[in-house]
Amino acid sequence: MKARGIPWPRVMGQANADGEFRIAARFWRIRLRLDLGSESVRLTVEDGAIRAIEPCASDGACDVSVSGDRDSWARLLEAAPLWQDLFGAAGRGDFAIATSDPEAFYAYYPAVRRLVDLLRRESGS
Repeated sequence: MKARGIPWPRVMGQANADGEFRIAARFWRIRLRLDLGSESVRLTVEDGAIRAIEPCASDGACDVSVSGDRDSWARLLEAAPLWQDLFGAAGRGDFAIATSDPEAFYAYYPAVRRLVDLLRRESGS
């Protein structure tokens, strides 16, 4: 699983057309960085829609980062047993979630969870 192998324009289109994501992300304004092993992408979300997805450095500016190694992302995107949810995987130490405002992240976690569902669909897992 590689970040460049994920069809990011399709992920963006699917998220922006997805009612569940749009409702969960309404009023959310964030730069969300996903560190997929050695590759990173930054998603800019504004008021329920992803406005941009761009490659960035693993220390690129963001409000929240979700970091995991390549194998962890592959298992999460496959929804392998015990890998159906990001929080569970983070609780085991397989992912690191960094934010200066944890309460805001938790409030919008349903949007993150739906985004993972859409990533699963688009990555072919």
